[in-house]
Amino acid sequence: MESVINRISDVLIQRGVKQKSLAAILGITQAGVSKIFTGKNSLSVEYFYKMCVFLEISADWFLQIGNENEDINVPKDHMFYFKSNVNHLTGNGNISQKVEGEKGELQAEIIALKQLLSAQEKLITSMESDIKTKQSLINILSTQK
Repeated sequence: MESVINRISDVLIQRGVKQKSLAAILGITQAGVSKIFTGKNSLSVEYFYKMCVFLEISADWFLQIGNENEDINVPKDHMFYFKSNVNHLTGNGNISQKVEGEKGELQAEIIALKQLLSAQEKLITSMESDIKTKQSLINILSTQK
């Protein structure tokens, strides 16, 4: 299974997004982004959701959970975060833009966290199913001895 970082990297390359641009969106240095992609630093939930919103791709798609044919685009309300808040994220803009940016950031965080929760619930359901199957096999094998 392709890793989340590899999928993010593939999308960045496909869209021509440089690490410097991604660093500005995440509010970290280009070296910080590089460390995430080389595995020296882990990808935080905060950075993951900002990448999802910026790239307009659902967390489920990056995590490869759910239907492979699902729409990979984030709903339009996610777009507000990136389109309205570039100045906020890069430190430019006036106070009202920054207040609106905070509002958009919180809305995006709620949506991203809901997506992550949904993905985790699907993963747990899948794991529970696997456990039940393995328990059934153990019961069958133990009765055959």
